[in-house]
Amino acid sequence: MLRALDALGYATRVRQTLNEFPKRLTRNGFFKGPDGEWDSNGAVLWTVLQHFTMTRSVLWLRHFYPNLRRAAEWIVRMREKTRRLPDGQKGLLPRSLSAEHLGTVDQYYWDAFWSLGGLHAMQSIAAEIGKDGDASIFADECRKFQSDVLRSLEVQERRLGRPLIPASPTRPFDEGAIGSICSVYPLRLFPKNVVSPFQTVKEMVARFVDERGFFHPLIHSGYNPYLTMQLAHSCLWEGDIDLAWEVADTIFRHSRSPFSFPEAIHPATGGGSMGDGHHGWAAAEMILFLRDCLVMEDAEALRLFEGAGRLFQKGKEIRIENVPTALGVVSCSVAFESANRAVVSFRAKFFSGKQPNMIHFFFPFRVKKVIPVKAEHLHKVQIEAKRTVVQMTHDVTTFFVDVE
Repeated sequence: MLRALDALGYATRVRQTLNEFPKRLTRNGFFKGPDGEWDSNGAVLWTVLQHFTMTRSVLWLRHFYPNLRRAAEWIVRMREKTRRLPDGQKGLLPRSLSAEHLGTVDQYYWDAFWSLGGLHAMQSIAAEIGKDGDASIFADECRKFQSDVLRSLEVQERRLGRPLIPASPTRPFDEGAIGSICSVYPLRLFPKNVVSPFQTVKEMVARFVDERGFFHPLIHSGYNPYLTMQLAHSCLWEGDIDLAWEVADTIFRHSRSPFSFPEAIHPATGGGSMGDGHHGWAAAEMILFLRDCLVMEDAEALRLFEGAGRLFQKGKEIRIENVPTALGVVSCSVAFESANRAVVSFRAKFFSGKQPNMIHFFFPFRVKKVIPVKAEHLHKVQIEAKRTVVQMTHDVTTFFVDVE
C-alpha cells in the first residue's frame, strides 16, 4: 500500500507511516507484525528502499539506518537456526505461520523470499549512504542466502518433477504456492535463467485461475482480487502482456462503483466472503498494475505504455502527468492531430545521475514514420506484429509519428 501511495505522488504520507515503524522494532531487531510471521523485516527493508528511490532523501535514510541494520542482522541470525535441517530446507527461515493465507505453520518460501529481498535492499541502502563496509558484508550474506535458496529450488524440481516452487519445501504444489509468486513480483529476485519462478506463475494461472479470478481455498476462501492482480503483474513483468491482461480482466470486468473490492469474493454470491470490505491491498495492486502498464523503469531504460494496449487506442489521446519513478518525475502525452498523425510530448525531471540510457515508447499499432524534432534523439524503430517500439534518447521532448 505504501508503494502504491509513492507511485501516486503521496511521498509525504508514506514518510509519515515509515517514521512510525521503529516503534515496532524489538530489542533483538525484529519489526514485529502479527505474531509468528517472519516476512516483516524483509518487507520493511524493501519498502524503505522503494521509498528512497522515489525521493532520494539521503539524510532521512541515514537517520533510519541503525534500525535497518539491526533488522538485516536479525534475518541473518534467523537463517542460522535452520542450518541443521535437511538439504533443501537449510538456510531458509524457520517455520512460522507466515502470511495467513498460506496455511498452518510451516517453513514457507514467502518468508525466505521477502527476507532475501530485504537483504538485497539492505545492501543497496548501505551503498547509497556510503557505508561501503556494511554493503560488502550484506552483499556476501545475499550471495550465501541466494545460494541456499537456489539449492532448495533444485531439490523441489527433483521432488516435483518440474521447475515449480510450492508454498514450502515439504508441501505438494497447491494453491498455497501463490506465496512464492513474490519472487517474481514485486521482488524480482532471480535472473531469467532461473526458470522456476515464472513457470510457477504460469502453472498457477493454468490450474487455479478461471473467469472470476484466482480461487484460493486456504483460509481466505474465495476469489482473491489482490492475489489475482499479483499473478497478472508477474505476467506483465515477465513480458507476457496478453496473459497479464487476461488474468487482470477477471477482476476488472467485475468492477462497480466505488471501484473497491473485498479481501475475498464469495464464489456463490459475488459479495465479500471474508476480511475487509474495502481492501487496501487489493486497491494498491490494481493501482500498481495500471501504473506499470503505463510507466516502467530500470537502471538502463524508461518504458512508456508497454502494457497499455487496452488503455491506449489509435486516434485517442493518452496522457500521464508527474508520475514519480526511480529515475525522476515523468510526464508524457500522445495526441492525434489527424487520423494518421500523432504528436508525442515528453518531459522529465530526472534525479542527478539517474538519466536512463534510452526511453522506449510502445505504440499498440504500426507506425509508418517517426519524425523527431532533433534527428539525434531517434535511436531505433522496431515494428512488430501488434505494436511499434520507438527508442529515443533521454533528452527527447517532442516527436511525431505517422500511423497506418
